[in-house]
Amino acid sequence: MAYAVQPNTAQAKLTTDEVVHLRRERERTNATGFDILAHMKNPPKGLDAALINNACRGAKVFMPTGAYSALKTAYAALPDISKTHFKPSKRHFATILAEKRRTGAGAKGVMNNIKKPPEDLTLSIIETVVRASLAGWISKKHWTAILDGYATLPSAKVANRPNVSKNNSKPKKAKPT
Repeated sequence: MAYAVQPNTAQAKLTTDEVVHLRRERERTNATGFDILAHMKNPPKGLDAALINNACRGAKVFMPTGAYSALKTAYAALPDISKTHFKPSKRHFATILAEKRRTGAGAKGVMNNIKKPPEDLTLSIIETVVRASLAGWISKKHWTAILDGYATLPSAKVANRPNVSKNNSKPKKAKPT
């Protein structure tokens, strides 16, 4: 089986310092290869999201010529994620779960109750938070909106159910016929 001939593109080897710099920028911004490409107006030929992700991990040490400087510029233009996002702890999720138990409301109930939701807040984001299955970062404005949505909900009404455990009446015996 013959493979197609690949175009000859000039490659540059990344130094250890460059790989470390890319890794730090990735951690600072939490931007994936797709995020970086979305912010670049004219990415260098041959640069794709997988190559960026691999370079940030140190798995790929060769990149198209000029790609490192373009990545450095693109990462520098992105904000520090810790200024706009945070990583929720178990304590944060305990607060959400307590509100969920108190109100009985799920993601839809919270979304409908948020007065002015952020434009980019979706039902999917709320569902992830309500299920306490978020493993990464969340926007501070989203977290605040979700908490505000729960705070204005009334407590759930508990249905009046008979307590059968305290029912001391014995079943009636059938009359012999």
